[in-house]
Amino acid sequence: MRSHREPSTINSLFPQLKLQDETDCLSSGVVYRINCSQCNFVYYGQTKRSLKTWVLEHKKAVLMFDHNSKLACHVHKCYHHMNFDNIEVVGHEAHHHQQLFLEAWMSVKVPHTGNDHMVIPEVYKCLACT
Repeated sequence: MRSHREPSTINSLFPQLKLQDETDCLSSGVVYRINCSQCNFVYYGQTKRSLKTWVLEHKKAVLMFDHNSKLACHVHKCYHHMNFDNIEVVGHEAHHHQQLFLEAWMSVKVPHTGNDHMVIPEVYKCLACT
């Protein structure tokens, strides 16, 4: 016995592309800064994905107390709140290595950062503080 099957159309052969809104395009490939609402702790991060998606992951890490998240550890150890409403994009970089460098450079400039980043040689750190 054969079942009835709809004939294929041209449209059914190609996947539907997800349209990104303009804010997603502007917020991918960025280095960002999140400040603590109650102290001078700063978290710098970088993502090639949508910043909106990454912020949701940070919020989930705080909610679930992900011990691997420096941001979540600060919130739970100090009983503070991160200012997720005012996230600052500090740079746009298309290449991953440039994002990593900018994240590290910004982290070196601020003394109270809480993220892990690539190591910048000591001879260059004096340039970051000027």
